[in-house]
Amino acid sequence: MKITKRQLRRIIKEEKAKIQEIGGYNLGDDEAFEETYYEFVDKFTAIVKEMLQLGMLPEDIEDAFNVARGNNNI
Repeated sequence: MKITKRQLRRIIKEEKAKIQEIGGYNLGDDEAFEETYYEFVDKFTAIVKEMLQLGMLPEDIEDAFNVARGNNNI
């Protein structure tokens, strides 16, 4: 099963929204920052692995992340 760029963009936007909800943490606290950082890394890694398993090319993944970041100059 392949995932379309549109589906990928939706997934990334959903995950980005979830990560932004973490805003309640005091990231000045080293422990909270570290926890948030590793949580993000774990989620990010899982998303990239899933995209690769679904047959997406690394270039397409990079394009999708650029779109999610708001950098549409792909």
